[in-house]
Amino acid sequence: MFTNETYRTATELFMETNPVDDFVFEGAIGFDALIDFLAMNESFELELVMAYLDQKNGLDTPWPKLPMLI
Repeated sequence: MFTNETYRTATELFMETNPVDDFVFEGAIGFDALIDFLAMNESFELELVMAYLDQKNGLDTPWPKLPMLI
């Protein structure tokens, strides 16, 4: 549905404003945990991309919250 570049850009911009250094998922920590989490949770990954596209097009849409940040 979206290109790998779109997913990557959304993830990079998400990490600029949402620190993931302490994020833990299935034994992984930080960036590796985020990548594993996105791979296992397609709905969150889609929400991340949709927020990125909204922001890119001038809509003030907040990033989704990671489970540990809710």
